[in-house]
Amino acid sequence: MTLTITGEMGETFSWPEVKFECFKALIGNKELCFGNNQIKGITLEKGYKYQLKVNRIIYDYPIQDGNLPDDYELINIISKQKLE
Repeated sequence: MTLTITGEMGETFSWPEVKFECFKALIGNKELCFGNNQIKGITLEKGYKYQLKVNRIIYDYPIQDGNLPDDYELINIISKQKLE
């Protein structure tokens, strides 16, 4: 699937005690927000828009609260461009 990182930053969030910067993203028309460790194989940089080909990582343990966003693994970088 294709994941678009818009280059905009969302609110910082904590989980459980660690603070994560939040990168706004789109899959299709669904808006998401990712911490930098949720896409395996790439470290996102502020001020860049990315188009990434990714696979969703399916975990085999139950998610307790249902609030955890999905993790993804990078297949390849389609494009990376600096925002003006």
